[in-house]
Amino acid sequence: IFGGEILWYCVTSWNEKFGGSVCDYGTWPRQNRSHFAANDPRPSLRDRFPGRTDEQRVFAGLTELLTEILGRTYEREAGGTCTVDRCLVDAGWKPEAVYEAIKAHRLSALISPSKGYARTATSAGVGEWRRREGERAGEHWRLTKGENTGGLRVCQFDPDHWKTRAFQALTVPEGGGTALRFYGKQASAHQLIAEHLQSESAEPVKMRGAEFDKWTINPDRPDNHWFDCLVGTMVAASVAGLTTTANES
Repeated sequence: IFGGEILWYCVTSWNEKFGGSVCDYGTWPRQNRSHFAANDPRPSLRDRFPGRTDEQRVFAGLTELLTEILGRTYEREAGGTCTVDRCLVDAGWKPEAVYEAIKAHRLSALISPSKGYARTATSAGVGEWRRREGERAGEHWRLTKGENTGGLRVCQFDPDHWKTRAFQALTVPEGGGTALRFYGKQASAHQLIAEHLQSESAEPVKMRGAEFDKWTINPDRPDNHWFDCLVGTMVAASVAGLTTTANES
């Protein structure tokens, strides 16, 4: 996710019941404070890559971040290790630079650009879109080639649906394997991401005959980037083949 001249990311390990653990999250460049706002990064991509255009900074920053995340081995609490199986990169800002960075990466087969498309009173949800030839579709998402994606398939998804799924995983009581939790034992270490996760509120709505939760940003909490990142990891898990619903026990 690009926001405030920095890149935001999240890595989540999911189990077969769509519960699991957030095992890493952060920004690129790394920040020198534990609590900060998107509109005041220190340092920013502009600091790290002075004299470059927006597109060049996005390309350079993504190249570094993708190499770090996809090149890491994560240790499991139950033993053993794992690596990233699927990565989505938000292409809402400077999409051409995002496409170029993905295509140029040595692990491009694991990466897809992504973009959320919210349902409106006049626009059907992604889950209702008619599948076109060559597309792959799943739970309120589809992988499709666009005209200017350089051959990449973009993951288009319904953000309201997946934000509700993420909320369910974050708030379900422990036990049964459906809860989503964070690494470590100190809750205070996750204060800033907790603020991002509380940055939006949902209201039940009915549009075009469908009832669902509509999510909007709270006026006093403008930074929601890690919430979007976490939602993206859930969509990525679904694209990778995970299908179990969040509220099963």
